[in-house]
Amino acid sequence: RSYDKNVRFSTIDRLFIVTNVALEEQDDNPDKALCRYEFYEILIRMAQVKFKETGVCATYAESLELLLQEHIWEYADPDPW
Repeated sequence: RSYDKNVRFSTIDRLFIVTNVALEEQDDNPDKALCRYEFYEILIRMAQVKFKETGVCATYAESLELLLQEHIWEYADPDPW
């Protein structure tokens, strides 16, 4: 596949800010941390920027799958359940 493998830090910062915006205050969610659903959201946003907007993938599902395959599962060392 031909695409830029790098995403700029400024883009990642922007995605973090957009994802982590506090519409209502939560005591158990610090300002510089992502809760579980925010972590999933930022993965989808990164997949969108990296693969969907560049035309590599047509859907969000394909983009997320490619992000997981190429950038997460490749480096994962899961424990057997």
